[in-house]
Amino acid sequence: MSWHLAVISRRPDLVTLTLPDIPSIRIEAATLEQAMEMAQRALSDHLDARGSLGRPVQKPLTLEDIAEHDPQSSYGL
Repeated sequence: MSWHLAVISRRPDLVTLTLPDIPSIRIEAATLEQAMEMAQRALSDHLDARGSLGRPVQKPLTLEDIAEHDPQSSYGL
């Protein structure tokens, strides 16, 4: 099993979740739990669609990959 990194931002009334590996996935929900469920479905649908079209699935980025592309990031490395 592979894991995809999620970037989560919270406001009092909104949770936004994006996946750096798959820029087309952007989730907005009222709660973190809702955002996580929606993101899991969106990611599964995305990977299934790529597979059914015979397109390769991108290997998930690591924190090191992200830090390499964005040296100003602060991901605790």
